[in-house]
Amino acid sequence: MLQESNKSSNFIIFLLLLTANSLLWVKQEGFFYFLFLNLIFFFHYKNNFSHGFYFTLISSLFLFFFIFVKIYYFESLRFGGGINSNFVDNLNPIILFQRISLIIKYIMISFIKYPIWIIIIFSSIILFFKYNFFDKFYFLYTFIFLTFTFIFLIFIYTPDDLNWLLPLTLSRLVFPISGFYIFLIIILLNKLKI
Repeated sequence: MLQESNKSSNFIIFLLLLTANSLLWVKQEGFFYFLFLNLIFFFHYKNNFSHGFYFTLISSLFLFFFIFVKIYYFESLRFGGGINSNFVDNLNPIILFQRISLIIKYIMISFIKYPIWIIIIFSSIILFFKYNFFDKFYFLYTFIFLTFTFIFLIFIYTPDDLNWLLPLTLSRLVFPISGFYIFLIIILLNKLKI
């Protein structure tokens, strides 16, 4: 039984490594999701020291290889549109409140635009209140916090007009994240079936 559990654990870690590595190469924001997944594994996985060590080592090799390719072949590791000289102005409480309000508005619109998010939120609420699911898997709080903080920071940092930018780009960021949370629907369906 212990051996089977070990094999299952090894497979999950291997799958996480492959997923995290593929994120590096797919989209610009994949670099940050790679970091998020590694941080979550590093801080929340306490079962086996050797697993943690090898995961960190292999992830670091993936990251260094990615950085090497970007710098050697593309001569840059730069993301997005460069430095925002107006960033300090965006931290003015009034401007910050306006920007955060706009971001929340368009996140809500994205949730309606992609109904999978409605199902994910509904499933999460049931799992939270009826099954105390998040108490057992509290790393999800970390991931939710990191992913949505990342979205807010992108749009708070940008010098562009959010009224023009958010309708065009926010849904492109919000929809792919649903893939990370879709397992919550499956878990709820399995619990309801039981």
